[in-house]
Amino acid sequence: MINKVVDWAEYFPYEEPTRPQMAMMLNIIRAEPRTRIMIQNSTGGGKSIASLVGALARKEPHQKIIIFCRTVSQISSFMREWKKVVGDVKSEAIDHIKSGKVAKIVPMIGKAKLCRMIDHTPDFPSEAVGVLCHMIPCSLHPSRNETKFSRELAIVDSNIKMWYNPSTDMFKNFLFRKTGQCPYYFQNALLKTADIIVTTYPFISDPLLSYLLESVEIALEDCIFIFDEAHNLALNEKVKLTKIDLMRLEENFGSIFLFNYLSELIGSKPRMYHSQEVAESYVWDEAEQIVSMRDEQFHSVDLNVLIQSETLKFKDFLRIRKIGYIHVNEDSVTAVRVAPNEWLSTFDNAELQIYMSGTLRPLNIFQSLFGFNDRVITLDLDANYDQNQFKCYLRYNGISSKLSRRTPENFLNMADVILKLYPRSPRHVLVVFPSYGLLNQVKEVLTNLVRSRQLDIEIISEKPGMLLSEIQQFVNFKKSKVLILGVSSGKFTEGVELVREGKSLISMLIFAGLPFHNPDKSKEDEMKIIRSLIGKYYASDQIYRFIPIFQAISQALGRTVRSGVDRGALIILDFRAQILKKKDPQYKIREYWDPDLLGEHLSKFFVNYPTLEEVLSD
Repeated sequence: MINKVVDWAEYFPYEEPTRPQMAMMLNIIRAEPRTRIMIQNSTGGGKSIASLVGALARKEPHQKIIIFCRTVSQISSFMREWKKVVGDVKSEAIDHIKSGKVAKIVPMIGKAKLCRMIDHTPDFPSEAVGVLCHMIPCSLHPSRNETKFSRELAIVDSNIKMWYNPSTDMFKNFLFRKTGQCPYYFQNALLKTADIIVTTYPFISDPLLSYLLESVEIALEDCIFIFDEAHNLALNEKVKLTKIDLMRLEENFGSIFLFNYLSELIGSKPRMYHSQEVAESYVWDEAEQIVSMRDEQFHSVDLNVLIQSETLKFKDFLRIRKIGYIHVNEDSVTAVRVAPNEWLSTFDNAELQIYMSGTLRPLNIFQSLFGFNDRVITLDLDANYDQNQFKCYLRYNGISSKLSRRTPENFLNMADVILKLYPRSPRHVLVVFPSYGLLNQVKEVLTNLVRSRQLDIEIISEKPGMLLSEIQQFVNFKKSKVLILGVSSGKFTEGVELVREGKSLISMLIFAGLPFHNPDKSKEDEMKIIRSLIGKYYASDQIYRFIPIFQAISQALGRTVRSGVDRGALIILDFRAQILKKKDPQYKIREYWDPDLLGEHLSKFFVNYPTLEEVLSD
């Protein structure tokens, strides 16, 4: 056991760490080298700051902390946590960073996000920016720009700028204005000076992981890795190729054996293969060399070909097949990353690995799925936050999103209950549907009821393709409570941050049905692989049918609790929610039959809780 005496006031200058935070930090500090720590704690429980502080308190001078976030936008969340450590006074923050009392942090962002020369529109593939970077006459490229600038000074200045605004756009603009150099390559130059590097999931696997470690000039053994939203590591990554894709690849690159062979496989009996079962390694290598411009034939390839969607898709296909499987069916071949224990073994020799999430339960299932059988610490801290959450399901008039129950009468009952519960919420109400189809059907009934009953309720509805920024701006301007309709795993439930001064503007979450899905043939093949890895039949059923539902609920409920003072109520309008208690006995959720009694208990739960108007006026 590692013993360190830590003055927590250095890291928490403005607030005392909570008991769950202390548990996380002490386990991180005292863990033996090469240990994995799995942390399950609800959103708002302080996982990010506790993991970061624990890693900083443990870190030796020669080591680095590397944090993986699922998306670029989630990088900003860690920047906000880092800001708590830096301090509130600018002059003090500068002194702390220069003196080394506060760690230096750099976000590692992909080239597409930082490039100032290439117009990266939504229709332009981000992968193409990397290809074009080396081929267009860019004056900012290091090979053409001889401007020198102090990395030490730049990292202090950039850390202070992030203290004001922890956004990736700020980082990009600051680096360019300050140095006149390419933000991407100057960012890479700062990595060696940084104590903490925050980047995205693509850097978890090669070749990007190797590139990152080489840029930092550090061995994997000297890294402390933090995996944010770690439940996502269990999700499959897929790239599908159709016969048309392969035909276009052959037109562009010529007759390559692998293109022909994959095309012939399509239409055969559905099956999951290891890539070595499909073709010899030299066959894969040949295709990879050509599409990656490491073959003499690339000189005859037009630039447009290198950035076409088929080429970029095939490069991703080749990347995933190295750490996954290939599924063949009647209309495509699909590279699938399906076994986390196989590719997470890359990190076995790291100094420490920290996996944290608000939806990592049941922990024993994820532990088996990730292949963590030795030197693993599991911390399930959900119970410490139960007082801030009200979780229940309502069995009333057969309300459910089950296909057989989707009738006009069911839609009317569901809409009626939503309108009954709406007044009990002090802040915005978010209603989540399994699909846009059900959302639109219930929305029509809700709109008619609001009009016929002359209710003063504004309804905002999520639509496919809505931008996150549009949603946030639209809702943040609302001065009074609204009814928000969204879909499971949509913008409102996963990406949107509706907060004011750290406090959530949403206090009630209603699940209008549950997103149950029966696995198709390809899913069944993946489930067989999971069963063989874990050795338990029920585990694959958990992973593919029930854990996604737990995750969808927890992610959405996380919109209501964004700080230690927030309260959030979850109401599931689906009798099938009873099965959640059977699948995870520790999952605390109450059962109600009477919506009026439920309304009374919600009023007691929210008593003395500040309303939306009070939060906005503070």
